[in-house]
Amino acid sequence: SSCGGRGSGPPAARAVRAGLAAPDPLAACGSMAHKLFLGGLSPATQKEDLESHFGQYGAITDSVVMFKDGKPRGFGFVTFADPEAMNMALAEPQILHDRQIDVKPATPGGQG
Repeated sequence: SSCGGRGSGPPAARAVRAGLAAPDPLAACGSMAHKLFLGGLSPATQKEDLESHFGQYGAITDSVVMFKDGKPRGFGFVTFADPEAMNMALAEPQILHDRQIDVKPATPGGQG
């Protein structure tokens, strides 16, 4: 597991005994747990567009539109503070700049 080691050992076990464990085992792994890959973005889409659109589902901790050599690559990522917000965003079609974008849970190492 690439969760960094810290927090994935005994503290997690104590949280389970105390009944505080999150239902999603990835929740302890950090940002990747609530991060969405956004594909098929319009060249006009900016970071602020992602934040205003996906912000309706819940608090956003990070968002990025990927560029290469100053040109938009047509995809990006948004990270939610809360797994419920991510699940709500996944549950319905997302239309941004008059196009339906491809929304999927992000996978580690998928940025390359």
